Amino acid sequence: MEKTTKKYPINQILFFIALFSWALYLELQTITMFKDHLPNHGFLAIRLLCFSLLGIKGLYELSVYIKQKEYSQFNLKKEGRFFIGVLFMLLSVLIAFVSKNTVIVDTCFLIFSARNQDLRVVVKWFIGLQLVVMGACILGSLTGVLPERVSFRSGNVFRYSLGYSWTSFPAQSFYYISLMIFFVKGMTFRWWDILFVVAGSVFWYQVTDTKNPIALILLFIVLSMIVRKWQPFFTGKLMTILFTIATPAITTLMLVLSIFYNAKVKWFVSLNHLLSNRLALGHKGIDSFGFTAFGQKIEFVDNVNKNLSKNRKLDYNFIDSSFLNILVTKGLLFYVMIVASLTMLVYKFMKSSYVIGGLVFLFVVVHSLFDPQLLDLWFSPFPLFIGKLFSRDRVDENTNWWQSTSRSL
Repeated sequence: MEKTTKKYPINQILFFIALFSWALYLELQTITMFKDHLPNHGFLAIRLLCFSLLGIKGLYELSVYIKQKEYSQFNLKKEGRFFIGVLFMLLSVLIAFVSKNTVIVDTCFLIFSARNQDLRVVVKWFIGLQLVVMGACILGSLTGVLPERVSFRSGNVFRYSLGYSWTSFPAQSFYYISLMIFFVKGMTFRWWDILFVVAGSVFWYQVTDTKNPIALILLFIVLSMIVRKWQPFFTGKLMTILFTIATPAITTLMLVLSIFYNAKVKWFVSLNHLLSNRLALGHKGIDSFGFTAFGQKIEFVDNVNKNLSKNRKLDYNFIDSSFLNILVTKGLLFYVMIVASLTMLVYKFMKSSYVIGGLVFLFVVVHSLFDPQLLDLWFSPFPLFIGKLFSRDRVDENTNWWQSTSRSL
């Protein structure tokens, strides 16, 4: 029997090359010590490649749209979702102009371009990419090719980065790898998946002394097993409502607690300690910078800056919470769009009875309350799912809508 090979449409090939070349370069440059080995103008070159490929992808899809005369069957709701995506991209350009941070344009362009891609395949490839980079960093560190960055906590607790540019980065990266594995596996995850995730999480906790990722992933595993055992209950209306309201509820709670944080109130101090000082940092950021509709330019002082400057007296003012960071640096409008988008994604997963997908995104949200990697596509592909909300295809919510593809706009 003659073997058949799966043919990928040209727009999917262009998207994959653009996404993974951009994500790989940004990961190497932003969170690993490979940055010292990259060419001076490499980032500019990779951005030009990415934008060129996405532009060609768009022209190809437009030609299919015209060839099939889809414009003759105009549907306001269908086209409306697409144009909301266009506005999403235009908003990112405005934010980049105001904040002087142009990477947001790349991120939003990739998100918009992901609207007609099979994101399950993207997640599977991302797992491979992240594991290869992680292995290269460890090997580079052990062989002396990459310098080792060490930090320490009180009590003589040493933290090692093993080829990454900061000690917490590998633990955060493995957290997202773990969520990706469970997303791809769904309810079919096996004991060896759990063993791999637990072993990796324990390893990076021992090496980096980063607590949030291991605590969250262990909780996630327990909840995943509960969901699998009582799946009919979790696909019911009650859990759909609870899962859906969780994102706006906890992000609003985090915002309110940060705004009204008071170091003189004992329970505030205790809660802040439990949340790794995130309330105090969020309050300090909002109090110092405020927030506007379209963001602002801010030069933060984070641990990497302090380490490079060798000036321990520099006042750390980075806002570690992704949501509060987005609010302050990218503005209220973008903040609302991100929270609303994540809420809608969780709802769509629950309506599709893919509870593990809803749970994964809730843990992305919870993690993002305390850490700043939410929109960093070099950590995970999960922001790309926002692009599915801009899809012109009307996909039945009972199907795997995140896997739907189209050659057209």
